[in-house]
Amino acid sequence: MTIEERFQVRVLLGFFRIAGDWFVDRGDSIFVLSIYILLTILFTWPLAANFTNFANGSVQDVYHELWYLNLDYHLPYGPFFALYTNSILYPYGVPLYFQVFSPLHAIIGAPIYYLFGLVPAYNFLYMFTFFVSAFTMYLLAWYLTGNRYAAFFAGLVFGFAPVHTGQGIAHLNIMASELLPLFALFFIKMARERRDRNALYAGILIALNAMLDLHFLLLSGMIVAAFLLYSVFAQKSAILNKTYLIRFFVMILGAGLIGFVVYYQTFYGLVFAPSPLGATAASTLAHPHRSPDLLQFLLPAPENPFFGRYTAATFANFISFPQVRTYIGYTALALSVGGVATNRSRREVIFWGFLALFGFAIALGPQIQAGGEVTVLQGPWTYIEYLVPIFRAFRTPYRIDYLVALGVAVLSGYGIAALLSSIRGRAGRRRVLAVATQVGVAALLSTTLIAEFLPTPYPMLNTNIDPFYTRVLANDHANFTVLEVPAYPGNDVYLYYQTAYHKPLLNGHISRTPASSLIFLESTPFIDQFGQYLKGRKTVPRDILNQTISNIRIAPYILDEYHIKYIIVHKDLLPNNLYTRVVDLAVSVLGFPYYEDRLIIVFRYESPPTALSLSRYPHDANVSFVGLLNGGWNSYGLIGHHARSMDISAALDIYSQSNQLFQLKFKAEGLTGDHLVRVEVDGNAVGTYHIVNGSYSVVSTPFVWFHPGMNKVVFTSEEGCRPISIGPSAVTPSVCASIQFASIAVVPLTITHG
Repeated sequence: MTIEERFQVRVLLGFFRIAGDWFVDRGDSIFVLSIYILLTILFTWPLAANFTNFANGSVQDVYHELWYLNLDYHLPYGPFFALYTNSILYPYGVPLYFQVFSPLHAIIGAPIYYLFGLVPAYNFLYMFTFFVSAFTMYLLAWYLTGNRYAAFFAGLVFGFAPVHTGQGIAHLNIMASELLPLFALFFIKMARERRDRNALYAGILIALNAMLDLHFLLLSGMIVAAFLLYSVFAQKSAILNKTYLIRFFVMILGAGLIGFVVYYQTFYGLVFAPSPLGATAASTLAHPHRSPDLLQFLLPAPENPFFGRYTAATFANFISFPQVRTYIGYTALALSVGGVATNRSRREVIFWGFLALFGFAIALGPQIQAGGEVTVLQGPWTYIEYLVPIFRAFRTPYRIDYLVALGVAVLSGYGIAALLSSIRGRAGRRRVLAVATQVGVAALLSTTLIAEFLPTPYPMLNTNIDPFYTRVLANDHANFTVLEVPAYPGNDVYLYYQTAYHKPLLNGHISRTPASSLIFLESTPFIDQFGQYLKGRKTVPRDILNQTISNIRIAPYILDEYHIKYIIVHKDLLPNNLYTRVVDLAVSVLGFPYYEDRLIIVFRYESPPTALSLSRYPHDANVSFVGLLNGGWNSYGLIGHHARSMDISAALDIYSQSNQLFQLKFKAEGLTGDHLVRVEVDGNAVGTYHIVNGSYSVVSTPFVWFHPGMNKVVFTSEEGCRPISIGPSAVTPSVCASIQFASIAVVPLTITHG
């Protein structure tokens, strides 16, 4: 063996010795993490057996989560500085200021994504949230109690809490609780220890929690608020000193600087986004469906294989959504009470009880529910969202239950630590008996808790994609767009299918979809027949723009103008009568299907050598004009009114046959007060008109020259818009509205010869 080879062997042996020492020193923690990983497999079963072709969940939101995780890897700067995309809701696209992003998850999942694909990356992150949440809770409880058995149990309470597993039905981003206990750890260290760097670590962890989801930024802030509020009354000296105040400033500064960079698009949206979008995002109402019933804190979930059969009937009477799960667990609750009782003189321990109660009160939502009924009692949520309007943007009270789980986890750790200490004291010098008894008690309590929390088998969604998307669309390298039918915004599976071919999609929605992004689907001739006006669809306003158009005649011009090459009809998403209607319309325009299998039928449009732009349509059809709605038109007017409301500004794209004079006549009323509406054509002022609140006015403008091709008509409310809840559904989000229009007529000047 040469000198060089001997040196390489020594280096290798040295590396293994150092690695071995590292593992030995951290053997307990590695063992605990391994147990949490095994429990994650159990709690998410059968995900591990279907890792590459299924995802846990039971609602369409899962497909949306898959789409935006995929989007993270295809935006120019990854999950950062994402301001806009027209890859969905084409052609107008959609701003991404308030879209759900989890930048940290995107970074963590990147190696899995590039090596194995989207679904394995998503499933890895899904499982990651469980065992890492449990492990960071273990670190917090170990620091506080000094007892590894207690810390292990606390990790179970938090990492596998029903609020966490319940989110698994729909929202990976709201499962991302893995760094919340770690923030709490360094925030507590900041007050208890001399090391100033804990303040910097706490600030970084606030930012990292924000990078998982803005809900965890909110929860981190609520931990801070609860601690400050508690300290003011119970331990003023802990916070009212120069050292702590400096550290607190460092924490906030560090969090703010990092947060500004990683969530630049959100800050940009709050400052520079059109006010209707920001106002709507900040004013979405918390509905009873998003708040837990009081009994849900005390009843195991109906998915539980041991106790669910006894609680399912009661859960059926609750108002809340299926993913609302806030069960505390009797084992954890009993140990928490014991933790408080045995440490009642220690104010730093009682804080965790205060935090749990603080979270519990807010999680109840604006109106407290009990036994499936909404009571007259108002919860703190009502007053908080009034005092801090941006709080409404989080709109889902039950997610605050993570604070309850955090507080109960710590207190149950104190409780089991006290119990095991008592056992150790009674065993005296019989060390082996003491250890065996402690292990047995901890194992028994842990098993009982697991039996209470277990939600298996988890519901699953198939992530296999129809081969048409992967073999045909993915290999068509032309520039084109796709329309999926039925064209309803909420069919998130279309977003997931798009990840296979990466071409613009007319369908789609995001977390806060502005009306200006949906108006093309809702009102464009021919396109609206595949969704907005399908028979049996919810009541929608008539087209407010008075014009007579043949959908079949205008279809090629619409398809050509917006590069729509494929119309994909989903047989499994349409009843037979609507399926027949949709196919008949497509055949009448496009002829025989291009592709068909068991689930879909596809029509393809081939553009003619001479483009059929919308500018040509009025001449070819021998009509004066054709118009499309554009801009800030909301989907609805007031319930019962056949109208569309607008936000601050809404527009018409009028394609004129020639140079001609037109007069605009519109019937409108104010929704949120009297308004002055300014009318412009191609940037030139036409007039300003007074629209009365609650009473229709009919307005006629002077005649205005329209040139051949597209002319832009813009209506602008000078008073702006205000949030208002309108629409046919009780859970319709608030929109920003000013005026509603019952009809708009574009009347050409007619010259008669006497």
